[in-house]
Amino acid sequence: RHGLTSKRCAYALDPWRYAKMSGRDAPPGCKVYIGGLGRDTTKADLEHFFRDTGKIVSVWVARNPPGFGFVTFEDPYDAKDACRALDRKDLDGHQVSVQISHGRGRGGGGGGGGGGGYGRSRYNSRSPSRDRGRRRGGRDRSRDRHRDDSRDRDRDRRRRRRDDDGERRRRRRDDEDDDRDDRKRRSSDRDDRADEKEDRGKEDDRRGDDEDRERDREDDDRRRDDKEDERDD
Repeated sequence: RHGLTSKRCAYALDPWRYAKMSGRDAPPGCKVYIGGLGRDTTKADLEHFFRDTGKIVSVWVARNPPGFGFVTFEDPYDAKDACRALDRKDLDGHQVSVQISHGRGRGGGGGGGGGGGYGRSRYNSRSPSRDRGRRRGGRDRSRDRHRDDSRDRDRDRRRRRRDDDGERRRRRRDDEDDDRDDRKRRSSDRDDRADEKEDRGKEDDRRGDDEDRERDREDDDRRRDDKEDERDD
């Protein structure tokens, strides 16, 4: 009724049922590849290592050759969170690689993340629906990377904006301090000029008083001389 095939309807309603219908042992994105394991690492070690990342459905550890394993989660989002949280962490003294596995069937050694790690099996035949699922998974990963890059760019822009705002505030404070210093300097210069003017005025008054006293002395001497001349006559 909604234009979906029976397999798509099964996947939308129950991904695990769809996996069984498609001959898979887990829905896409639920299985995690762990590489770089030590030779003595056990299933219990992996269960303890992934204990806080989500509900685990199954754990498998390779023995011949050793060094890798798989953990299947019930929810693909838990698997993705586990890869982000535990990739390149130490387990039993070894730095392990934790990636989403895209292989099918158990068998030889090797990789997850990009599609190794599973050997040749009856599930190696590829159907269009599986190809679409794989392409859809690639688009989801690309969308996640794009979202992460966008978040990083937004975070960088916010950080640069905060730095620019802080720099502008520092410049504004420096300008205000400079203006305050200029006002203080101008006020001090005005006070100095006023003091100098007041000192010049006092000096002029003192000089005028001396000149007045000198003229008074000269006048007194002249009158005294006139009186002596009159007395002599």
